[in-house]
Amino acid sequence: MENLARKRMSIQEYFSLEETSQEKYEFYHGEIFAMSGASRIHNLIVGNLLYLFKNQFKNKNCEIYSNDMRVQISEESHYTYPDLTIVCGKRTFPDEKETTLVNPTVIIEVLSNSTESYDRGKKFQAYRSIQSLGTYILVSTNYKQIEVFKKTEDNLWTLSEPDADGNLSIPFPNCTLAVSEVYNGVDLNEE
Repeated sequence: MENLARKRMSIQEYFSLEETSQEKYEFYHGEIFAMSGASRIHNLIVGNLLYLFKNQFKNKNCEIYSNDMRVQISEESHYTYPDLTIVCGKRTFPDEKETTLVNPTVIIEVLSNSTESYDRGKKFQAYRSIQSLGTYILVSTNYKQIEVFKKTEDNLWTLSEPDADGNLSIPFPNCTLAVSEVYNGVDLNEE
């Protein structure tokens, strides 16, 4: 991801660029990173996840946003565009435009070869600083693997993987995902 850096800029310059640009950029300590297009498989998985979560939110005060919702990690230095973001309860935005979410409950990243190490490393480390975040989910595009990281009451992060039936329990916002449904219609050519 580091090789996508364009130039150094202030947070004000970043917001001005975002308002006028056709492209989206993540912002990290004065550097911007262009968000590249996603593969067909990536888009199919994101679509399945969006559908599955939306169906489970019928009687819950939760909303799910696709990769066009910017998330504020640090007000002055770090903004990202997760693949999917869920917020339950009150939604907090820094202004009336509602283009930047401050209090995500769940962040989901669908991994690609070019972003996997960043999503697992520095990005996850940054996400853990968001007080409202209770669950971080990583979904592979190379094979059927979903990892759910949950924050405990002691602010420790634990890893959960599917049970014997291929289901994942998501504590925040208390729902279940079937791995087979996440990958429905997705041919990964697994051996």
